[in-house]
Amino acid sequence: MQFANKLIEQIAALDGNGTDSWIIDLRDNWGGNRWPMLAGLAPIIGESLVCYN
Repeated sequence: MQFANKLIEQIAALDGNGTDSWIIDLRDNWGGNRWPMLAGLAPIIGESLVCYN
């Protein structure tokens, strides 16, 4: 959960600078546990469906 919390903090810091849209680039993400990443991106993606198994 430490990763998700750090990501949320960074998003909050950047969001206050007049940001009106985001680009999430996952090209160099080579796998692993996606749930901390999705939890960290929650402020951006909200409650929409983002993945399906």
